[in-house]
Amino acid sequence: MSIGAKDHIDKMLVKKYAKERMNNASEAEVLMRSPETYWRYAKEMAEVQWAIVKATSYLKKKKDEATQQFLNSARPAVS
Repeated sequence: MSIGAKDHIDKMLVKKYAKERMNNASEAEVLMRSPETYWRYAKEMAEVQWAIVKATSYLKKKKDEATQQFLNSARPAVS
């Protein structure tokens, strides 16, 4: 498996961006988070996910109950 441009468009893009350099060191310092901040964000995301799971479970349960109620009411009485 080779690495590199295979068609005309890829070759042109390689030529265009061959001399480009990225210097994100200043941005990396701004984007860095302390471990405390990282874990706080992780905790908040986990809480949101947990709320979604609980809400989805509740709605599924209510839907199942409503479906069962409908099916029970739609069945003819057996005599």
